[in-house]
Amino acid sequence: MLMNMRKSLCSALLLVFLVPTLAFAQQDLEKAKEAFGEGKSAYDNEDYATAAAKFVEAYEYSDRPELLYNVGLAYQGAGELPEAEKYFQRYLKELPNARNADEVVNLVIDIQQEIAASYGTLEISANKTAQVFLTGESAASCQTPCSLVLKAGKYDFVARADGSLDTPFSVQLSGGKVEKKDITLNEKAVMGYLALESDRSASILINGESRGQLPLSTPLELAPGSYQVQLNTARDVSWSGDVTVKPDQTLALNVPLEHNVSAAAGSSWKRQASIALGVGAIGFGVGGMFMGMQAQDTFDRLGAQEASRGFVDPDLKASGESQASTANILYGVAGGVLLGAVGLFVWDFLDSGAEEEIPASEPPPEPDSDSSEPAGEVELL
Repeated sequence: MLMNMRKSLCSALLLVFLVPTLAFAQQDLEKAKEAFGEGKSAYDNEDYATAAAKFVEAYEYSDRPELLYNVGLAYQGAGELPEAEKYFQRYLKELPNARNADEVVNLVIDIQQEIAASYGTLEISANKTAQVFLTGESAASCQTPCSLVLKAGKYDFVARADGSLDTPFSVQLSGGKVEKKDITLNEKAVMGYLALESDRSASILINGESRGQLPLSTPLELAPGSYQVQLNTARDVSWSGDVTVKPDQTLALNVPLEHNVSAAAGSSWKRQASIALGVGAIGFGVGGMFMGMQAQDTFDRLGAQEASRGFVDPDLKASGESQASTANILYGVAGGVLLGAVGLFVWDFLDSGAEEEIPASEPPPEPDSDSSEPAGEVELL
């Protein structure tokens, strides 16, 4: 019977569209006819969601109450029973004397009974006005406080409000029952900002966690509080200090690292030279040791020769004396080189200890809260 009702209504509407009235422009009627035709085609192809949208469009262009019935049928076909009942009720309200009014009343009663058995009601309240979204949907389902009639099942929602954190929640709806959900939305923390600049590229550590590389394109966003900041260059020359980030303010720091790198480079050649000299001293010392062992071996042979023959070979004696002299020279050079290495090491140590330090308890000066310009340079550790 419903199919026959739909066919007769569609035919009636086609006749209505053929008779323009003064209340609507011909252009709107043409758009209404086009939308109605597209909706009828979608309905015949069982694309009920599209059909409902097109019938609504046709109604908005023409204001023909007969179309409300078609909208109700399309929503019923799509399984959207609450929407179907709403449009059938509007149809009866705008056309109380419609030829099929009794049938539509019975249809509404059937839908209401089906809703009661298979749909649940979700009543949502919150501590502030919020938009409620089904997870994954871009359009809000309602605005608190509100009620939703949904098929029985589990639903995941997100409540959103300006200045508050998104609050997800889930509900399990049962047919014919009312589920109440009270949502508490927490305020978003007002963040602060740290703008870091330097004359050298450096990695940034905030409380030991990597936060990027200098130069920064934008200030770092941080929750208000105190932080330990460290800047490390490629040569591991670092600056560290404690800073305090305030809500909705930008703390700007310009940390010079170039002169510290230069000082490290000056210190580096002394350290490297002392290491090289130390290695050289070891080499000379080892050479002297081997030459001394050869000289000792030569003198032992000379002693054995004198004991057995009563004389010594002059060439062998000259060779032993030469070996002993060379060993002494190598020992002397090793000692001199070692002294040089020690001297360079001590020089480097004293230079590195002479760097000016800033007590870690004294953070760099903070700029005005309304300025994002650097607050000046800070000393290096």
